[in-house]
Amino acid sequence: MKKLLLSTALATGTMVMAAMPAHAESNTVWTGVSVMEDSYYAYIGGVKAFNGDLDKDGILIRGSFGFGAYQYDTVAVAGGEVEADQLSGDLMIGYQWVGDSDRFAIYVGGSVEDHDLEQKDPNNGVHGSEGGLKVQADGYLDLMPNVKLSGLGSYSTAFETYYTNASLTYDFGMFEFGPEAGFLGNKGFNQNRYGAKLGVDLGNVDLTLNGGLAVGGRDDDDSAYGGLSLAFSL
Repeated sequence: MKKLLLSTALATGTMVMAAMPAHAESNTVWTGVSVMEDSYYAYIGGVKAFNGDLDKDGILIRGSFGFGAYQYDTVAVAGGEVEADQLSGDLMIGYQWVGDSDRFAIYVGGSVEDHDLEQKDPNNGVHGSEGGLKVQADGYLDLMPNVKLSGLGSYSTAFETYYTNASLTYDFGMFEFGPEAGFLGNKGFNQNRYGAKLGVDLGNVDLTLNGGLAVGGRDDDDSAYGGLSLAFSL
């Protein structure tokens, strides 16, 4: 399964490289990292419009690859703590609808995950490698001038992994700012996140910073979280 993960990463990278010389605004590539007290997750991905224009309705191909590490406390193992490394990847095809003040896209495809636990935890069903079907939807809606509602939600049958995020931001010109909320997890943990998002328009590059309070998780306690991402239009 790790070979499949590496193949997915290679396919993602190939898609991104193939997209680079294409027509302007037909591709978006992103990378970023999310951190907490006992975990981090870094990722890279891209989406390509088959019709050469991300501002029009049409078929999309999307891929991503990520890696990270985490640790949590448990009485089920000697020492009371488990450390783990994580790999994940997906490749999906989708379709988007674009209006004057809104955009909506839906994707379906496959995903794979690998969780390498330093010590086997009999109470944690999320270990080893697993692949499955993944679906995702994302988009935005301009509720009024300068006010945007954005959202993303995904679910994979691999370890029953889910991720959702929604934000409501006000556009001040070069940057936008507002509250966000997210819910994520798998069959081993559930977590809620409440915070704020700051987006900065740097021309062909969009910088996003976010952070706030994470509630729940593998240790079922509260912790601060933060993230940084960059998105490039090609």
